[in-house]
Amino acid sequence: MRRLRARSRLHGVGLMLAMLAMSAVAEPRTDYLLHCMGCHLADGTGTPPGIPALRERVGYYLQIPGGRNYLMQVPGAANAPLSDDRLAAVLNWVIAEFARGSEPGDWQPFSTREVAASRGNGPADVDAWRHELWGEIEARFPSAPGAY
Repeated sequence: MRRLRARSRLHGVGLMLAMLAMSAVAEPRTDYLLHCMGCHLADGTGTPPGIPALRERVGYYLQIPGGRNYLMQVPGAANAPLSDDRLAAVLNWVIAEFARGSEPGDWQPFSTREVAASRGNGPADVDAWRHELWGEIEARFPSAPGAY
């Protein structure tokens, strides 16, 4: 019985170490699932009316002035417990996974330096900023799906 308990403890410790190692080298998708999915859902459909969908919409923000900064400064991104490098990787993954043609053909991936310079410098009223930006998107891209 003692051996069984000792083995169980060793397996438990091994499992914890493996989980720690995995989080240290987390992929952007994993970081998205851990830090963004709670609001935007695994498939990027969001939770309207408060949380906008990413799917087929997020790329439009890259096509308007201020939109790129908005993506780095929304509270969920700016306050995520991720390094600037990992946040840049998540943002790039989000564009690749969810933009689906809404991104400009010549978009440049987010860089660690860019995220570090922009992160946390957003306005107090992010909802008002999003509505302002989405108004610009609707004006420039009439065929864009609704904001939510």
